[in-house]
Amino acid sequence: MSTIREECRQTNDYIVSLRHQFHRIPETGTYTPKTQDAIARELNALGIPYTKNTVLFEGKPDTGIVALIEGKNTDKVIALRADIDALPQTELLESPYKSEHPGCMHACGHDNHIAMLLGAAKVLKAHQSELNGSVKLFFQSGEEIVCGAKQLIKGGCLENPKVSAILGLHVWPLPYLKPGTVVARPGCVMVGGNHFLIKIRGKSAHGSAPALGIDPIPCAAQIITALQNITSRELPGDASRVLSICRVSSGTTFNVIPDSAELEGTVRTPDLEVQNF
Repeated sequence: MSTIREECRQTNDYIVSLRHQFHRIPETGTYTPKTQDAIARELNALGIPYTKNTVLFEGKPDTGIVALIEGKNTDKVIALRADIDALPQTELLESPYKSEHPGCMHACGHDNHIAMLLGAAKVLKAHQSELNGSVKLFFQSGEEIVCGAKQLIKGGCLENPKVSAILGLHVWPLPYLKPGTVVARPGCVMVGGNHFLIKIRGKSAHGSAPALGIDPIPCAAQIITALQNITSRELPGDASRVLSICRVSSGTTFNVIPDSAELEGTVRTPDLEVQNF
């Protein structure tokens, strides 16, 4: 008789194949219809019932999925969660499973997460009659834009049956960790995130006559420098925090001062007080 560990190892090729499949069809945000359909097809093949989230977000339905492997009772319900959205990034690496969607890529590993959750589902489904409780599977969109979990909760993922606990993980390709290493710790592991967008409105002029305009680019440079002082000078040294500006956009040509600029970035911290600050 094989053990659960051995059965998980036997799903390796299945999971790798799924990962390649999802890597080819990356989608961003909360509207990921191709990804949702591919997950649904696999759940159908495994014989696992599911519901598609229908909560609207910015005029389109959220495309998360909630599946249920019902065991001997529904008093104990554990949810396993994976995020399914990708990043707006062009894939440069050539591979047989390269992204087929220009300007979109699974650069954060969510294709791994989907494949691993389906692998876990396959093993759990084989032992459904032995489960002293039930397992929900959450396939959550919109993680990268920090809103997908809310849409899934609005759709009722935590109820009917009520969820007691949620487990999740994230791939983490650090050079000092060997493949197969699992890292855990008491308390917070992954921090909360906020997205910010700063729009600077100036006045356009020719590059030869800056005094006739209001240049937003030096203003943006000052803001970037000042924001770094918040984390280094305004907060205690032992307060965990990261403030990163990841997009700077302004202008269309080399000799015209633009009329606007945008800065976009993220704040990450495990502490609610630091987050509010």
